[in-house]
Amino acid sequence: MTHELNLSNFKAICNLATRVMRLPENSLAKKTRKRNIQAVRSIAGYIGLTEENIPRHIVAKVLNRKRCVTYHYESHHKKNFK
Repeated sequence: MTHELNLSNFKAICNLATRVMRLPENSLAKKTRKRNIQAVRSIAGYIGLTEENIPRHIVAKVLNRKRCVTYHYESHHKKNFK
């Protein structure tokens, strides 16, 4: 996939997640550590990485995080979300 397509696909995943969880628009990209937003951010990141094969740098860019956080989302997903 192209960079632009990956970017728009992951933005769509984030928008869907925020609508389903009734969060404010673009709340996943903010620096807040509120538990409800952190959980949705982690789930959206995991879905983007594993199900859609979106590169880590794109997931990190959309979520306004560093790329190393995406490794955390992937490694802790099974433990946190049974």
